[in-house]
Amino acid sequence: IQIYVEAQVPSTVGGGSYSTSYGIRTGDTTTLASTITSAQTKHDGATEGTVPGQYAVGSKATLLAAITSAISVRDSSSSTQSQIDSAVTTLNTAVTTFESGKVPGDETPPTLSVVSISSNNSSPTKAKVGDIITLNFTSNETIQTPVVTIAGHSVTPTDNGSNSWSATYTTIGTDTEGAVSFAITPTDTSNNAGTQVTATTDSSSVVFDKTAPTGTISINSDALYTNSETVILTLSSTDATQMQFSNGGTYSVLETYSTTKSWGLSSSGDGEKTVRVKFVDAAGNETATGIAATITLDTIKPVITLTGNSEITIYVGDSYTDAGATALDNGVTDLTSSIVTVNPVNTSSASTYTVTYNVSDVAGNAADQVIRTVTVAASPAKDITAFSFV
Repeated sequence: IQIYVEAQVPSTVGGGSYSTSYGIRTGDTTTLASTITSAQTKHDGATEGTVPGQYAVGSKATLLAAITSAISVRDSSSSTQSQIDSAVTTLNTAVTTFESGKVPGDETPPTLSVVSISSNNSSPTKAKVGDIITLNFTSNETIQTPVVTIAGHSVTPTDNGSNSWSATYTTIGTDTEGAVSFAITPTDTSNNAGTQVTATTDSSSVVFDKTAPTGTISINSDALYTNSETVILTLSSTDATQMQFSNGGTYSVLETYSTTKSWGLSSSGDGEKTVRVKFVDAAGNETATGIAATITLDTIKPVITLTGNSEITIYVGDSYTDAGATALDNGVTDLTSSIVTVNPVNTSSASTYTVTYNVSDVAGNAADQVIRTVTVAASPAKDITAFSFV
């Protein structure tokens, strides 16, 4: 219940008298007042026109008339509750009608029709440190600059026109190895946000690999010496796709990885030789320092020297002990104990026999064979002319 006071101005002047009247309003205008405030706010913030989000031309005047009528009911001391409630209903209807005249806008979120990812690596599905990863995508409508991340890093995409966009990221050493993740969140010009996209439409992908391959190399099955400049390398690596070699200078041209390789040692003379290999994986990561193996090249034959004469004559029945021989490798290493001697001499049978001497050094160099000729002659006839018989 609302109480109101109404003052009446005297009809005569100077008498000093006046009159007042009192009334009691039985209706509650609280709801009507808040409805009026809401409608007025909507009216004041609205713009008439034909652009989406604007209101039909003339609709603001119609709404304002409804607001004015509701204010009259609110401010009248004689308004009954029924009249107040009816004013609320009428104003709400006017607001609903006003809203229905709003020019409809775009309420459909954008989608991405094409999404692909690649790398500038020689293998577009691989990336190593320093490679550039490119994300290409196309929206089904005009969008604002979308929010994009690649490998967890925020990047600013480029508008290529015709709803086509691209974004790039250069990989760094702290990035996580494996499939490169990405996320694209599009929003259209009506501020409708699309669903975040994290997968390509063409099954493309890029795998980030920052670890250089490792492996092993051996020369002639880990032999210590060789007498040939051409050797066989044995190789192993877990993820190499290519390899290249060096004798200490420039590396050879990259070639397909294999577990064996025929290789020529440096031709700078005998001595210790080092061969290095670098492995390269599918992403282009290269062994930083060549993995090395060594072997000693020795192409000099040892020399055998006979002890005693090279030709000897004895007689059947004589005893014979071979004098043997000595051997030196490179003039230093004594190989005498390694000499293989073949001695066929038979002192019971007259003939000419050849004794052979052979030796090889640890590199496999065979000395020139040395021989000794031993002639076993028949016993000489005895001279009996010096004897006389009586």
